[in-house]
Amino acid sequence: ARILDNLLSNAIKFTHTGKNVYISLQESSGFVSISVRDEGQGIGQADQQKMFKKFQKLSAKPTANETSTGLGLSIIKTLVEKLKGEIKFKSEVGLGTEFSVVIAKSKR
Repeated sequence: ARILDNLLSNAIKFTHTGKNVYISLQESSGFVSISVRDEGQGIGQADQQKMFKKFQKLSAKPTANETSTGLGLSIIKTLVEKLKGEIKFKSEVGLGTEFSVVIAKSKR
């Protein structure tokens, strides 16, 4: 829940009003894949190198003057790793970003 919350929060925070945020969830043999894609500002190459580090505020600014601690992506990466999952992203400046997380389904 925290992973999805942070991904959605970032997508909304860095996407201008009138643009879209898409969420997809796929389930397959033992795995769950969550994808959050936005039509936001995108993440430049220089920022991509440091975006998962703690307290890293990237060059893109929140679109409605929201605050940012620079911890969201670091928290997401830590949680995904604790779940033995994987996080990937695709981004293009001016066109948006897509984060994809794959984790094993819990066995209940």
